[in-house]
Amino acid sequence: MLVLASTMPSSLLANTLVPHLVPPEDKGYREPSDRISIEFPFDILDNITTQLALEIDSIDVSSLVVIEGNRVIYAPPSPLIPGMHQLRLVEYAANGDIIELGDWRFEVRQSAAFQEQQAHLAASFNNSYLIADDYSSENPDIDNYHSNGAVDVVYSARNNNNAIHFQGNLIYEENSASGKQADLGHYLLSVDMGEYAHFNVGHHSIQYSSLIYRDFNRRGVSGRFSLPGVNSMVQLFSARTGDLSGFSEGLGVGDADDRVSGAVLNYQPFSDNPNALTISTSYMTGARKSGDASLGAFVEESSGDARSIALDSYLADQRVRLYLEAAQSNFDFDGNAANLEAQQDNAYQFVTQYTSKPIGAGTTPWQWGLSIEKTFVEPDFYSLSNRNLVGDSDFTLLSTSLSKGSWFSQLFMKTEQDNVDDRFDSTNKTNMVGLDVTYSEASNRENTFLGRPVYRVIYQQTQQKQNGVELDQLMVPLLSNDNQAKFIELSSEFSYQWGSWYLRVNHNAFEDDSNIQSDSQTKGAEWGVSFSVSEKHRLTTSISHYDTEEHDSQLDNEVFTYSMAIVSSFKSMALNSSFTLDYEQIDDALTQFELIKKEQLSISAILAKQLARPKGLAPGADLQLRASYFDLDSHSIFEEDTQFYEIFVDLNLYWDSRRPQGNVNH
Repeated sequence: MLVLASTMPSSLLANTLVPHLVPPEDKGYREPSDRISIEFPFDILDNITTQLALEIDSIDVSSLVVIEGNRVIYAPPSPLIPGMHQLRLVEYAANGDIIELGDWRFEVRQSAAFQEQQAHLAASFNNSYLIADDYSSENPDIDNYHSNGAVDVVYSARNNNNAIHFQGNLIYEENSASGKQADLGHYLLSVDMGEYAHFNVGHHSIQYSSLIYRDFNRRGVSGRFSLPGVNSMVQLFSARTGDLSGFSEGLGVGDADDRVSGAVLNYQPFSDNPNALTISTSYMTGARKSGDASLGAFVEESSGDARSIALDSYLADQRVRLYLEAAQSNFDFDGNAANLEAQQDNAYQFVTQYTSKPIGAGTTPWQWGLSIEKTFVEPDFYSLSNRNLVGDSDFTLLSTSLSKGSWFSQLFMKTEQDNVDDRFDSTNKTNMVGLDVTYSEASNRENTFLGRPVYRVIYQQTQQKQNGVELDQLMVPLLSNDNQAKFIELSSEFSYQWGSWYLRVNHNAFEDDSNIQSDSQTKGAEWGVSFSVSEKHRLTTSISHYDTEEHDSQLDNEVFTYSMAIVSSFKSMALNSSFTLDYEQIDDALTQFELIKKEQLSISAILAKQLARPKGLAPGADLQLRASYFDLDSHSIFEEDTQFYEIFVDLNLYWDSRRPQGNVNH
């Protein structure tokens, strides 16, 4: 509390005191770290007997106030958030009354143009030169000289509900094989125009998931518009069908024969409870050229359209969810040619989820949940923006969970069937059941090797059956197949004061009643540890051993892997060294004949020194000396014995400009 003492009565103070907020000097806004001054007339501050209190956004900051002459000054201990703020000055009179002396509103901005603004530009250029090498005759020489660089740009600015955000990078590479090459990596420009309009340009997702849109992240343009009066949202987009990088067609919408465009409409009819029901309709149309790099070089061109409608409802205090969707596609698979006409088909999805209220008293009550998902896809259903959805399939997933305190368990059952050929029914059926039980202790036992333990048990059993079909003389018959696999894993992980360690043991068994595939079982274990002697010295190591036996073929595959890495830094020098040893052996258990044996040793070390650290707009530089040794001894059908060492000198020049200007939301 700000306490000021003198002989003036409080009533006279209240009648004569008219303080005012001092405006910013030389600008029409306040910056986040600016001091805030309240000026009193005459010498009243020297004649006050009562108590004054200063509040900013309803928080009392009186203890941080200082008095300079006839001014009360508040210096924020941390920058104020850009936007509008309220400043309030009150007097506590002797009779207990609270008298308002001033109530002001002021704006904090980071510049005259923007309330919030943040920029980051980082550039690096790396040169590597091989000064010594010793390769075996089986290996060709590599380039002695290699260079690459990158420029990363991030910029954000906001004025109330208007905002712009950009992030992107430019990549440069040079070597003797491809020469000099500059490429535009992933970039994204986002613009908020008011509270209800948002635009994206670049590599992004359309932020909607359905049977025709799923994980569709591509370069393109999109716009999202909210209609608050009717609780609706419209989203329009156009994007490249295949993944895209580089300068060519930078927007991703330059070729109508290799892009997808569409629209999404969401409507929530209940204003008082919007999540009670959401109605979503979506439409897309597009084409894909043959030779799409994301799918392979021999995919024929396809074109067509698809649409869907979905109902999503949260009931019973958000504890129950019901989701229904129906979709239809109409695609051909030879583009504009007449050989394959468009095929129309449907897909359906149903999801229900239930989360119980806490059961029982105490701080750790029981809680359980149930989830059911059903998806049915007809044979010719297809979507350019959801390529993972396979046509002619029937999928069901049942999952239930139970938790209490540190314990969590999940039981799931899944069934799936699909046709590999539409001339007969259900050739491939898969049934799966699994259990996952986890115990995780949040508390830490100081200086113990068994601190914060996490124990986990996973069991999974899968049965797969395919009906055999005899076709005509010109076709190869499909053989019947009936197999099952069982998997169980026990794992534990501990975190202690200086690091962490884990241990995993698992067993995997496979049986095939049709005798098409060989019965086998794999048993193994893996152990790893990360240990920090101090902030400058760290050791990471892991050991694993797996043994696979194929009973029908009498094969015994034994794999042993050991790896270790040591990272240390010394004053301004940093030494990073690693040692890796891999061993693999496959034997014929009947004849004890060694089929494959591989031993691989790799040692590397990096000695780095920072030559110059950037300050403001100054460049920085790092110098590295890299040395590596590699030895591979492989005995199989083709013998291979490779040994080499390398010594590189790297010079990295970079420039980093960062101007911290408060929180930027984007």
